[in-house]
Amino acid sequence: MNRNREDSTKVNVQGFLRETSLLEVVSKIFSEERVVLASNLPPGVERVERVTVEAVRIKLSEKVDEDLLSSIAREEGYQVVKGEFSLRVLRRGAIIARVGSRSDPDGSFDLYVYPIPPKLDGLSIYRRILAEREGVVDPKTGKINLEKFYDFNMGIIRLVNKYLKRKLTK
Repeated sequence: MNRNREDSTKVNVQGFLRETSLLEVVSKIFSEERVVLASNLPPGVERVERVTVEAVRIKLSEKVDEDLLSSIAREEGYQVVKGEFSLRVLRRGAIIARVGSRSDPDGSFDLYVYPIPPKLDGLSIYRRILAEREGVVDPKTGKINLEKFYDFNMGIIRLVNKYLKRKLTK
């Protein structure tokens, strides 16, 4: 059977009886490396896909409200930077999320997040060093510290969930 890559990466998640959480969607993407495009995604989310080993693109139904995202990011203890590039959310100097730019598929409707994947294969040196610095990966053994892994990634998911919740109640 000769199917293109896009068709082979789609997941039918419509069998769920409830709305799927963002955590479940991102976990599914990392475990099965697929695109999730379904009617039961969290409100305000149209599509979620893993675009690289390190990046997950969340296509929103409305443009990202950068002021709201900045406010929530600061509440969560992150830094926010914006210049001649789209808004970035940083944790100790490393990008953990960014708003899509004009060159991205859906521009400012995209929110890119950079969790540390459970499999470190193909991770860039930059992200590997970040994982070691955050204590997620032991530099000597290469083993993942699950507590720090979940803490790092859950912080990113919490940021996006708070953004979505406040955006919908605005």
